[in-house]
Amino acid sequence: MKALLEVGDRVRIRQDISPNIQYKMKITNVENCYLPEKMCDPGELVTIMKVTNYGYKLIEEDFYTYTDEMFDQDIIEYLYEEYLENEKELYEEFVEYNNK
Repeated sequence: MKALLEVGDRVRIRQDISPNIQYKMKITNVENCYLPEKMCDPGELVTIMKVTNYGYKLIEEDFYTYTDEMFDQDIIEYLYEEYLENEKELYEEFVEYNNK
């Protein structure tokens, strides 16, 4: 499973998170809805416990699944750009190898 975050990463729940809005995983486009009465509070610092096909499970609250867009976007955008650059490099290596 490709994901931007890894087990043990510490991230913050975004301050402007809103209930009943679909938030996506950046790579897979899987969506999940934020439920304020059940999930961690906006601004809370959390730890990734598990990465699944649908998002992330947290140490602080492991019943619900969180997605990339539910976290502070500064770090997510940085990691997503890094992911895209890596994918571009892999593609260029693949093309170069196949054109030999």
